[in-house]
Amino acid sequence: MPLDERAKEYADRLLARSRKQIDASFEKKKEQVKDGRLPDFGPDDTDPRFIEAMIDRIRQLGTARMESLLTAYRDAGIPLDESALVQIRSEVMAFCHSQQHNTIGSIGKMSPAAHGRLTAPIAESVTRQIVQGVDSIMADLGLEIDLRRDKYALAEASQKRAYGAATGKRWDVFISHASEDKDEFVRPLAKALEQSGLEVWFDETTLKVGDGLRAAIDNGLSKSRFGIVVLSKHFFAKPWPKEELEGLTSMEISGVKVILPIWHNITRGEVAERSPTLAGRLAAQSKDGLEKVVRQLREAMGKE
Repeated sequence: MPLDERAKEYADRLLARSRKQIDASFEKKKEQVKDGRLPDFGPDDTDPRFIEAMIDRIRQLGTARMESLLTAYRDAGIPLDESALVQIRSEVMAFCHSQQHNTIGSIGKMSPAAHGRLTAPIAESVTRQIVQGVDSIMADLGLEIDLRRDKYALAEASQKRAYGAATGKRWDVFISHASEDKDEFVRPLAKALEQSGLEVWFDETTLKVGDGLRAAIDNGLSKSRFGIVVLSKHFFAKPWPKEELEGLTSMEISGVKVILPIWHNITRGEVAERSPTLAGRLAAQSKDGLEKVVRQLREAMGKE
């Protein structure tokens, strides 16, 4: 899930704060290079210490961009799932490329040694060093983003295990569905829910060879906080999905909402003919697309 406009502004302000400190430090380094200039360098040479300072500035800015985005995702309560990781990586790499481009374009103005008189061979050499340096920076930041995501995933899994031990619930959701709806909708739904950070009981990914089917389903029902029920013509034609629905209904006796319905290729009238109670519930609809369905389900579970 991408950042909204307010979260983006927050990330940009965090970056701006860091940039002021980074640029101030860079200016000090420029003065140090100028004051302690190596004696062997002529007026249109560029001190290698200055090149290192330029590359280090890009590294610091790239790291600040990464940290600002990670902080914004964390403070906005958005899981660091695969889509978030791709978004953060893309923004960080694009930012590093832009800094590389800006730095190369301003070498003559920034260098305390060149004074705008860099020769073409020296400019090419400096450009090559900067490009190589930024390539290394982007590789390091990409690895760091992956490590942060791994750390987040491990911490989240640990929290879920602790929650499950305390409540007896192992999964966030149990998906009840007819097998005919699996390929078209249910399998992509299960994957999207897992990518959003939920623990999902889904027969294809949860059942193992040798499991007793009825016992495994009963266990899944009893140890899931919510039951997603994909209502379709196929669902109402099958006995087992209806038994699962009865099991979920029994869990709502205390008044806690457990059943989260999704209408899949079925109308309200058709649902009402088979289950007037379910027809009266607010339901997500598969025709609205997976992204909206997942968002609605997470909201109903208090996850947003």
